[in-house]
Amino acid sequence: MWKKFNNQEGYYYDLAGLSDGYVVVGNVGPYLSEAKGIISKYSKEGEVIRSVTIDNYAYSSINAVYASSSHIIAVGAKGQRADQLADAFIICLDTNLNVAWIREFGGSEGEEYLDVISVADGYIAVGTTSSHNGDMINFVYDESDYMGPYGFMVKYDLSGNVVWRNNISNLSEVKQVVEYNGSIYY
Repeated sequence: MWKKFNNQEGYYYDLAGLSDGYVVVGNVGPYLSEAKGIISKYSKEGEVIRSVTIDNYAYSSINAVYASSSHIIAVGAKGQRADQLADAFIICLDTNLNVAWIREFGGSEGEEYLDVISVADGYIAVGTTSSHNGDMINFVYDESDYMGPYGFMVKYDLSGNVVWRNNISNLSEVKQVVEYNGSIYY
């Protein structure tokens, strides 16, 4: 048994097992508002093998991870600051943490992915959106009636292309998604 501490300021939010260790995701940085998303791979003995930060944005956070024997899928959000989210993103890496592709998704306000699962022909990411002026999915609300944010989910194919997207307007955010016997539950 072992216990390890992240020597950087920040947080880990999720982890997944690999055949040769573990992958964890979160964010690091001197201030939460300026944090960078991080993906770290640990050996089974708890030693850091490699860490990759998402430096493409002023702020980013990786909230959830899925891992298979050949690749890793992680989801999160990016923006100017933690309190000014712009878009959700999904990233695919090989098990050595080399980026295969990254895709952004969002409207005129902030979006954030909070969980991801693998399905037979792709991935489903779920999260929350504050966009409500009609530019995001099926959200069209009168400003005076706006009660957001709203939950949403997006299905991607294995190459990261959007297959479909749906709002879940009765939920303010969707934090977790699971597949059971071919049905999706959130």
